[in-house]
Amino acid sequence: MAESKLKYPGEVYQPTWRFLRENFTEAEMRREYSRLRDIAQKRLGRMGESEFARSSTYQENVGKFPVLTEFTTKGKITAKSDFAYTFAKLARFVDNPLSLKRPQERAKKQQIQRLQESGYEFVNESNYWDFVRFMDDYKSDKRLAKMYDSDRVAQAYAAANKARVDPDMLLEEFEFFQKKTNQEYLKQWRRENPKADTSTMSADELRETIEDFKNAKAKEKGMKKNAKKSRGSSGR
Repeated sequence: MAESKLKYPGEVYQPTWRFLRENFTEAEMRREYSRLRDIAQKRLGRMGESEFARSSTYQENVGKFPVLTEFTTKGKITAKSDFAYTFAKLARFVDNPLSLKRPQERAKKQQIQRLQESGYEFVNESNYWDFVRFMDDYKSDKRLAKMYDSDRVAQAYAAANKARVDPDMLLEEFEFFQKKTNQEYLKQWRRENPKADTSTMSADELRETIEDFKNAKAKEKGMKKNAKKSRGSSGR
């Protein structure tokens, strides 16, 4: 297990100003926030350049850690409740192994293996991210809501075997979802690349092109979030 990057015990990073003031001086909070933000931004940057730009860890954290000056007036923390909440969220992200590439890769491999061992052998490296989105988008669907006892994708994986979902039924739902979303991305790709000639592409080449396009769009979505939240990021 990687050594924690938190300078203080994890339990003191709580999302309430009163609790923080009992455990930190304001100067310590400012220094620690800026230090952890530097770590987080580097990790998010690397994640955004990889397939894990499509992960919930990336999507839920990118653009969520403003520069310190967003919370201060004349060097003093004045947006205290917002700072306390963001400081705690920042600490949780940095302390989360899934903010790093190798643990993300291991988790992905384990999730695929767990699903396959539970009978869902159609899930593999090539369709993993489509399946993640499928689970995420369908979690509120009435047909699947009865089958899964969780609204979080990772927990739904663990619930799959317990719920005894028919693999053939789930595959049918997934293939329908995948076909529909791939058609949507293909239409969007063609709109953005009107001069592209697909007549010389094989089916595999076209699928790979659309998969790359999906990844690029996930990264773009994350960057837009980040830009909205982090304008003026050269300050602290």
